[in-house]
Amino acid sequence: MAEVNNIAMNADNYDIEEDPYFYDSTEDENEITVIPSQRITRIYTLPAGYILKVPPGSAKQGIQFTVFCETNNSIGPPLKDFEFRQSDVIRFKPNKVMFDNPVFLTRKRELWQINRDMVIMISDDGTQWEELPTFMDSEELSVSVSRLTMFIAITRPHKDMFSIDEGGANISSETDKQVVLDIPEAAVDKCKSLSLEVHVCDSALINDVFEDKGNSIKAAFSPMVYLNTGDTKHVNFRKPVKVNIPLPTEMSQIVFPDLKSTEVRILADKENNGNWKDVTNQASFTCENGLIKLERETFSGYSAVRVQREDKDKAAGYCKAITKYTRDGNQRVKILLLQHTSDKQKILMDIVEQRGQKVELLYKRMKLLRKKGYRPYYDADLPYSEDVRIRSGDTICNEVSEGFVLRTRKNRKAFYQGHENHWFAYVEPLDAGDRLKSSAVGFMIFYRDRESSGIDDNNEREPLAELQFVLPKVNRPKSRRPSTPVTQHFDLRERRKLFQCLAGKTMSHEWKNLARTLGLDECEIDEIEYAYPRDKPEQVYKMLLCWENTLKDKTKSIPTLVKGLQEAGLPWLVAELKQRFPELYKSK
Repeated sequence: MAEVNNIAMNADNYDIEEDPYFYDSTEDENEITVIPSQRITRIYTLPAGYILKVPPGSAKQGIQFTVFCETNNSIGPPLKDFEFRQSDVIRFKPNKVMFDNPVFLTRKRELWQINRDMVIMISDDGTQWEELPTFMDSEELSVSVSRLTMFIAITRPHKDMFSIDEGGANISSETDKQVVLDIPEAAVDKCKSLSLEVHVCDSALINDVFEDKGNSIKAAFSPMVYLNTGDTKHVNFRKPVKVNIPLPTEMSQIVFPDLKSTEVRILADKENNGNWKDVTNQASFTCENGLIKLERETFSGYSAVRVQREDKDKAAGYCKAITKYTRDGNQRVKILLLQHTSDKQKILMDIVEQRGQKVELLYKRMKLLRKKGYRPYYDADLPYSEDVRIRSGDTICNEVSEGFVLRTRKNRKAFYQGHENHWFAYVEPLDAGDRLKSSAVGFMIFYRDRESSGIDDNNEREPLAELQFVLPKVNRPKSRRPSTPVTQHFDLRERRKLFQCLAGKTMSHEWKNLARTLGLDECEIDEIEYAYPRDKPEQVYKMLLCWENTLKDKTKSIPTLVKGLQEAGLPWLVAELKQRFPELYKSK
């Protein structure tokens, strides 16, 4: 159960070296202290990309809890009809953290999610999950709760939900505005609730699927349009209903140099199970202005495929071949492996989405990581894999080849579409000793965790790629005693002991100056003083906890605090800490 710090790598202040996953730390829990506030909304960063917002009055007294991430796959889809996990499970200790008034749990809303429905679900024990009412804007997805227990974000393909009566309706899809459903008056004899689901085919994914079946296959697809009532897989109308489906124009121009030798075939998925049939000769339709205008009294699933004339009998088979990958949310990704320029034993691994392109996003990603000090080693093979098909929520695991030792807080990464999907490791030769006398070549082996992918068979893993790394010959310099603190990683108990020591020795006027030096604003200082009147040690202790919550990597809080004490003009406290905690100044 490791803490996840889901930091956007394109942020100007992001430092890969600060990512807590890189270090071999034993602390897997993130402690949060909620300071009571009557005037401001306090914001706390939680694992797995969640943010906790505590409005004024939600906590009438201080609340302490720990939050951690469950990366096991025992809790997986489906939860109701939501098919894909979009986050790890976050769990709180104690099991139920109660607030006096509701607080907000939020997640960033990625641009790609406009074509997917996402909800946050809550559970007390991980067996029964409840969907929470969701508030969504262009940037965030939020839920309002009074208790913190277990949460998970789940997605499914977007569905347009609407009701129709005898008056008819004109509906356009939010996924593709060109898909329009025109239901005339008296088409139904009573009110019906319908769902419209549109799947836009990823041209690169289609090419990838067809390459497995033979390079001679050529086809261009319109969106797949499904209409149902929820209880039935098709809808019967009393009058013909008109639907507009875009012709596969852009894709056709890429696949077919000469459109005159092609045909557009109309396909129907009558049972909504991916078993497509060619209904071109039975359907009533026209093609004009880049649209297929289709009229049907019974509606289930419809699409269109442009193929060569000699392949028209294969159109339904082509559509059936890609339906599983399109409806299941498959993505094309490449697995990337880079080494740090100053220490080749530091390895960064990344799952890079293709999103319909070939390698443009991969090269942009490598350019960004190069600025952070990570690049391919010049003696290694290509630093990225062939295309891999993966669903959101699938887990990629890694292990190192024989002769090497892998040191990391985790050897797996759950892939979540639209998120940063990188993780770190430190690789050492098995018999390196104090020096690596010659270059060593090894491989990082990646495989799919079959449990997370919903694959139930006797094989525990599915190999995906082997990427090479090279550890060059190095001469390690002798260690020397530094003049500044070098011990970077203190566990939770050590930090709390040090905070309590400072709380008992810091005067009232000194702790406020220290708080300002550490970056707390005046409102936060006033709120702490208001919450704990006439209790100076508790004020100091809560101030330090409040400051620590602002840090990305809490295992480095002690060296940062020592520096802050020096800048605040409190060298005698630094000397006191050195006497009480001599390990602060021990050599490596």
